[in-house]
Amino acid sequence: KAPLSIQSEKHSFVKRMESEPRFEEITAFPRRLATPALLDVGRRTWIERTGKTAISIFCLDSSHTGYAGLVHGGILAALVDDGCAEYSNRGTLTLYPLTKYLSVEFEKPSPTGGVFIAKVSTSRPFPLNNSDSRKVWVKCEISVLRGEDKMIPVVKASALFILCKTLPQLPSYNEASNSIEDIFTYRGG
Repeated sequence: KAPLSIQSEKHSFVKRMESEPRFEEITAFPRRLATPALLDVGRRTWIERTGKTAISIFCLDSSHTGYAGLVHGGILAALVDDGCAEYSNRGTLTLYPLTKYLSVEFEKPSPTGGVFIAKVSTSRPFPLNNSDSRKVWVKCEISVLRGEDKMIPVVKASALFILCKTLPQLPSYNEASNSIEDIFTYRGG
């Protein structure tokens, strides 16, 4: 486990989740991040046996700082995206959950050194119909724990993921650079 897990492992919330019969701990799906250590926050995740809700606990330290003593909002947004993707992909490891839409609202500044709880659930039943069978709408709330039971909401988010059998092909370097040049080319008029 990551060094950050030491703080969260001692928290009574972990003990409650381990003994909660409605939830089972899951292993995260393999991430494909260029810098996976960035999101290595000692996260442990439990999913409700009905599949309706996933709950994670993790810690953020000074390596996740934006302004002194505060967690960078981009780190929280990346954790939201990662946690929602993990939840969207809970039924299979053969599909890739790709973010189509992500809206993140920061409720309060988040202090570094805290223990955080993320709750992810569906925001719409899925699949809505056959044409929507690859769409997964989710919502996420992140709170920082104060003491043993007080949770202070810091982030609310909603997202849409598209489950893909294969990853989309990216344009080649030449194709991408040509299209960027086209944007800046004056065509007269």
